[in-house]
Amino acid sequence: MGNNNVLRTVNSFIIAIIISSGFIARMIAALGGLEEGIVPALFIFALLVSFITIILTKDRIKIEKNSMIFLYFIILIFLLSFLFRGFDSYASIYFIEFVFYGIITFLLSLLKFSPSQVIYFTMLIGNIILINPIAFLDYVSRGYTYDYVSMDAVYAILPCIAATIIYFIFLKKKGNILVNILSLLSNSYLLYLVMFEGSRGAVFAVGFLFVMIFYILISNKIKINFGIGSVYSFLIAILFMVLTIVITNIQNALLWIDKLLLSLDIEIAAITKTINMIERGGVLGILNARDMLYERGYELFKESPVFGHGIGAYADLYYGTYPHNLFLHLLIEGGIIFTIPFILLLTIILWFLIKPWAKADILYEKRLFILFLFIISIPRLTFSSYLWREQAFWLLLFFLFSFLSKQKEKPNIINFTKEKNRAITTNS
Repeated sequence: MGNNNVLRTVNSFIIAIIISSGFIARMIAALGGLEEGIVPALFIFALLVSFITIILTKDRIKIEKNSMIFLYFIILIFLLSFLFRGFDSYASIYFIEFVFYGIITFLLSLLKFSPSQVIYFTMLIGNIILINPIAFLDYVSRGYTYDYVSMDAVYAILPCIAATIIYFIFLKKKGNILVNILSLLSNSYLLYLVMFEGSRGAVFAVGFLFVMIFYILISNKIKINFGIGSVYSFLIAILFMVLTIVITNIQNALLWIDKLLLSLDIEIAAITKTINMIERGGVLGILNARDMLYERGYELFKESPVFGHGIGAYADLYYGTYPHNLFLHLLIEGGIIFTIPFILLLTIILWFLIKPWAKADILYEKRLFILFLFIISIPRLTFSSYLWREQAFWLLLFFLFSFLSKQKEKPNIINFTKEKNRAITTNS
């Protein structure tokens, strides 16, 4: 039992390092000037530590069948891409990235770990900003009139912020008060960087997290049994109404918010940037020229909608760029066949997020972990990155497979226990 606890703690800390590797790398670079190769080194270090711990504790690794099949499916798509596009294409670069961000993450997801401990350790990692917050800010600053902190840096610190918010609202347990206070201070500073000097995608992610927190708290207080159909009808209706109001009044709403904040001597870079873009290019200006990327991507998708063009096709044609949208990227590279499994998995994830929450639910902390991974990966993939280098995205999917597998095991265990008890009663 003691070995299991040690193993879970070590693995949870290691996974937290993987999730926060971008932030750790930037902090190291800010302090020592070392920039290249930090993140891959952290992944290799994490893998070695975890598996050395497994050997020392003589633990066993249980491979989840469906996640393994899913991994083989992705590798098959890569092999087909190499066959048709060659090894000198962006497929090779993406595969190397997937080895670190996807396959190593897959191997770590097989280990015993505690989702709540991962969130706690991710929050603690945010404390490294206290070493030298000024050096970090100087390193990640861009020097424009808005977006004072670079987009990649903002997304890199997002895990620590999301972990802190979730921990203090839902998971806070008795512990070291000083550590909790320090974590709150350091991550509040990081939250300030995101909300006031960060990119719009990260601000949206934090905003969405607070919306989900409000929903969870209400769901915990009010017990209402919705039918599946009524849930979706209600959510779609509300979403449609909100989107309609926002889109039709976005410029006026933003101007009003900006004016109010400026009267209080507060400037939010994301709002300033959005207003400037709307003034230059209308409502589509919000996309910051992403509409051109989407148009190119859609044209590529139409050329081969079923099988796609192979991994790295968009980057090969457009000088290493990517469509800045997860689903469009999947459709271009693998067509409908490649995209369907991802859509199914993300639909299941959304269901676990919107179904009623209850603290008494034994899956409560695991669902919070799904929410945590969703917040730090999906908004970024929707606007600002691509899947092959997003470890939180792969951890989200592989954790979901494990989550669903254990869900299936429970009825079997219950039935086995009932049959065993029945047999004992009969023999008696």
